[in-house]
Amino acid sequence: MTPIYKVEVNGTNITELVKTRLLSLSVSDSAGTDSDTVEMSLDDRDARLEIPKIGVEMTVWLGYKETGLVKMGSYIIDEVTLSGMPEEMSIRGKAASMTGDNSVKDQKTRQWKDISIADLVSKIAKEHNLTPKVDSEMAGYFLKDLSQTEESNIHLLTRVAEDYDAVVKVTDGNLIFAKKGTSRTVSGEPVPPVTIHKSQCKSGYNVTYAERDSFKSVKAKWHNKGTAKVEYVDSIGRHRKKNPRKSMDVETSNKEPQKTLKHTFDTKEQAEAACRAEMEKLNRGGAKLSLQLSIGSPAIAAEGCITLTGFRDGINGDWNVTSVTHNWSNSGAATSLNAESI
Repeated sequence: MTPIYKVEVNGTNITELVKTRLLSLSVSDSAGTDSDTVEMSLDDRDARLEIPKIGVEMTVWLGYKETGLVKMGSYIIDEVTLSGMPEEMSIRGKAASMTGDNSVKDQKTRQWKDISIADLVSKIAKEHNLTPKVDSEMAGYFLKDLSQTEESNIHLLTRVAEDYDAVVKVTDGNLIFAKKGTSRTVSGEPVPPVTIHKSQCKSGYNVTYAERDSFKSVKAKWHNKGTAKVEYVDSIGRHRKKNPRKSMDVETSNKEPQKTLKHTFDTKEQAEAACRAEMEKLNRGGAKLSLQLSIGSPAIAAEGCITLTGFRDGINGDWNVTSVTHNWSNSGAATSLNAESI
């Protein structure tokens, strides 16, 4: 397999200009408030390279001559470093819409009332000239009262996503809100996992099993504005009432041990959703995986699924990718990733 790549700056293809100078091209993919990033290192021994302007857009494709290119995304150049010896130029960028004058990280203060997740994502996407993509399973969830106080839009959506065991991602002009760990498209269609055989992992792997919290249920509190009291729900939505004769809440669930969420939610529905999401998190991710492939696999993306084969029992099977980095050069390609068990 012959690694190839394509690089455009402000819509101009510069691949041929950098081909003889490319030392490395790295793309890192993550979700939530972490920005996807790109870094390109070039040979600058004759000082003839033009220094790119900060704030211009760079779009990157990676792939193989035999199978074609995969678009990795568009990035805004935010840092250029010149170094020596030997003389090199390093160009770094962050995912478009995660930086600049119209960044999804800009802080805002406002109140959202009686709004679905689909409408919330759509309104925020419009503010940043993004296309909303909401998982069909998540679109109908309703938020009665949501506060945004000196908080960025991406942080707000990430906070909501955590309550519903979902993930938020800004990529290639899209604002994505999708169910976590399901390896589905935003339209709900299943995405085939990328199969990785042990023979592709000559650079090494590491799997860590750690003790998990063995909670059998989750409890969350919410502020009942009608009664001005704090009430509780558990992981299966059972409503908890307060004992008027005691200052402490009465625990009626026999599903022990039980985890209590620290956050006080605005509505009962939000508290119930947070309980369900936390139980799903507790039932997932009992093992952590780090893996370095001896080949590059641009099809692997954060929040996608991989299937490991050829390993021992306890490693073979499906894993949810939490972050991935693709490294391309004129001499080869490699991919490294982190994942958690499903």
